[in-house]
Amino acid sequence: MAWNITQQQGETARLARNFDRVRNRGTNIGTRGTTMKLELEFTLDSQAYIALGFGLGMLNADMIIGWVSADGLAHVRDTWSRGHEAPVDDVALGGSDDVQVVGGSVIGTATTLRVTRLLDTNDTYDAVIPASGPVSIIYAWGRDGTPRGNVSFHGDNHNMAQIDFSRADGVPLTAVGEEEEGVGARHLVARTTVGTLSTIQTETAGGVNSGGFPFGSVASFADEVPSTGQPLILLSTLERNVINLEAEARCSLSVHALPAQNCTPSAAYEPMATARTTLLGYLVPVGSAALPAARKAYLAQHPQASEWIGFDDFTLYRMNVTDVYWVGGFGGQHYIGWVAASTYLSQPPGSA
Repeated sequence: MAWNITQQQGETARLARNFDRVRNRGTNIGTRGTTMKLELEFTLDSQAYIALGFGLGMLNADMIIGWVSADGLAHVRDTWSRGHEAPVDDVALGGSDDVQVVGGSVIGTATTLRVTRLLDTNDTYDAVIPASGPVSIIYAWGRDGTPRGNVSFHGDNHNMAQIDFSRADGVPLTAVGEEEEGVGARHLVARTTVGTLSTIQTETAGGVNSGGFPFGSVASFADEVPSTGQPLILLSTLERNVINLEAEARCSLSVHALPAQNCTPSAAYEPMATARTTLLGYLVPVGSAALPAARKAYLAQHPQASEWIGFDDFTLYRMNVTDVYWVGGFGGQHYIGWVAASTYLSQPPGSA
């Protein structure tokens, strides 16, 4: 995400943040006399339409919807969402149209819109946007093949985030902000030692045409010492995942918070409500120079593996992480979405 924040006229700080791959958004807050005005630029990967809202979900949310027509003109609607249905223009509900379009463009498949509105419009159907503090935003973009300006159902093309317009990096001082920056994922990988390793099935097996299907199995792992966030995984050549990796090196490791050993029915464990992360990347055998330290780190977490770690058919791999997906729990108070690998790897491991 990138934006400019103008503290006073003529004083501008240039800021940048990688927020969600190509689905970048940008904002600009400026003071105009005694009125605070938000100048907002956001880009999403769709030519049909893009939408940005303020709120925790579609129910009673202030939405800005726009697109760029084939003649290059930018169009924007100031709308109110009443739930999981098409948003309604504010004016149709008795409110006012408070969003002005500044410009827009389409590059490739991505649409960029530049709009402006007051932080507080005094309209029942507009959210009051704080100049500082966390703001929950939702966003969506039209599905491929949808004509420009056709604001139809977006399907899975949606997400949510939190932002603080007053902070240099935009990251709010909240649990959601930390999760957006990969703090939760690094902590989880550092303190967990088992996950699900998935590869792409490379051959027909089991009497069915299973080639190309995802194949997952339980895998023990350990963070390196000192921590890098790139797990060490010990695998045998007999492992189905190793056979698959010889033909297709891409893989994923899914990790979730485990229940406490003394968890009782009165303190029920619900996996869907717990934090989890999926690391995407490639498994690479640990080189000979790094192997002694890697073995020590792995055996510190899995001492029983000392019985087979020296066998010729076992290899210790390091996962080179290229992307991270995080689910902090049920939405609202948690971040759900992508974290750039570089952001994840830059975080401290926390308490193991």
